[in-house]
Amino acid sequence: MAKRKAVFLDKDGTLIPDIPYNVNPDLITLQEGVIEGLQLLQEREYRLVIISNQAGVARGYFQLGDLEKVKQKN
Repeated sequence: MAKRKAVFLDKDGTLIPDIPYNVNPDLITLQEGVIEGLQLLQEREYRLVIISNQAGVARGYFQLGDLEKVKQKN
């Protein structure tokens, strides 16, 4: 199996501004330069993996399903 390069990107504070425990998709915006940076990585054949810990779910501040609208944000 061929090896592929990958980069793991934290969602909160890297791709989007870090707003603690945010489940409001209206507050989700991309950081400046994110699209261009991701495009460069893809051009260089990196697999992009976006990660995010959701401490608000673990602490019971909201349910995992509450993140669905954030996940679907275009």
